[in-house]
Amino acid sequence: MFRYEAGSCLNTTYISGAPMIRVTVGIQKHLYLGLDLPDSEELMFDSVEAADTWLAANSEGSFTIDLGPKYPWPKHWHGTIVYNGSRYLFFACINRPSLLQPGDSKIVKPFSMSLETKDILMNEFLGYRHRLKQQLRHAKALVARRESGQAIQDFDIRGELYGLACEIAPSARHDDLVTMRHWLSLRGNERIVDLAAGTGFFTKDFLSQTTGEVIAVDPSEMQLSVLNKVCAGRARLLAASPDNRQAMSVIPDASVDVVSSFGGLHHVDDQRTMFEEVARILKPGGQFTAADVCANTTLARHFDEFVAAKCLTGHTAQWLDEAKLRELASSLPLKLERVEVAPLTWKFSSLTEMALFFKGLHAYDLSEQEVIDDLQTALGFTTENDQIILNWPMVFFRFVRT
Repeated sequence: MFRYEAGSCLNTTYISGAPMIRVTVGIQKHLYLGLDLPDSEELMFDSVEAADTWLAANSEGSFTIDLGPKYPWPKHWHGTIVYNGSRYLFFACINRPSLLQPGDSKIVKPFSMSLETKDILMNEFLGYRHRLKQQLRHAKALVARRESGQAIQDFDIRGELYGLACEIAPSARHDDLVTMRHWLSLRGNERIVDLAAGTGFFTKDFLSQTTGEVIAVDPSEMQLSVLNKVCAGRARLLAASPDNRQAMSVIPDASVDVVSSFGGLHHVDDQRTMFEEVARILKPGGQFTAADVCANTTLARHFDEFVAAKCLTGHTAQWLDEAKLRELASSLPLKLERVEVAPLTWKFSSLTEMALFFKGLHAYDLSEQEVIDDLQTALGFTTENDQIILNWPMVFFRFVRT
């Protein structure tokens, strides 16, 4: 067996005719498999049998790498990738063990591990597939516990999956950020409340635009824990639903310049109470600018039909449109200044990236092809300049506190 070291060194030891099994965890990014290995640790087994037993219980996948004629020894590797919930374990073994005699040691240093072969580049998303598989398995276990009577919120079940989606395709939603920035037109010193903040995609962007305090409000402690990491601990966290008056009361009256949200307000049960809380915490002249899926649109139907049926936790929603917004703000000191549907698009480097992104975003225990087929049928996407362009229109609105 081999020990992988910093992308350029393999270390093999045979003792008394049997290999000492070595497993390396960490070191650095595993270039040809696209795995992030943050820690450094080693597991050792005294026999092949012991290692095989452990692998059988923990294996998440396997790989084969052809080095080609440029790398005369070894010419071929095969092995197994294991994800233990927090780290990747990399097993590799040579297919010509006879080259070593009992008791021999040999260090092999190929010229480079960032090999220029198509076989290796095709494994770009292998690591994400393993992590999705692991987290989907964990999410299904939580769903089973909830069905047996344990109280667990939807996003405490799939919050990590949601965060992983943003990691898989970090630039896919660039249009969302640009459009929200345009609507907000921040000066740079505002105090901002991010409602239904999720895993912090917009919270992080708000922190880059203001020197004022940013408060992330979300009922899922799991999502807030991801958000806290994404935002490096710089946002103030409030574990609460925006319609929870008691929890929201920690934010003083007329103390906030901006309240914002993106794609989360449809999850709020009592939207009228949420609007009342927004009116209470905003300063006169402050703005409530947000975006969500618009009622009676293709995207809303996609959620109501496919996402509701295929998401591990299901999906229920109270969609918004201009009439609903005016109803929710009725008699409150909030003036609807602007509302319109923005034709946003999400961009992906490949169909695979898009499929893996949505498996995480919507907690789909589906094949990648099933996800792709649904998105093409329900929403439509095109290919432009080697990018997959997916339609994702959202209704934006801005209220001003009078």
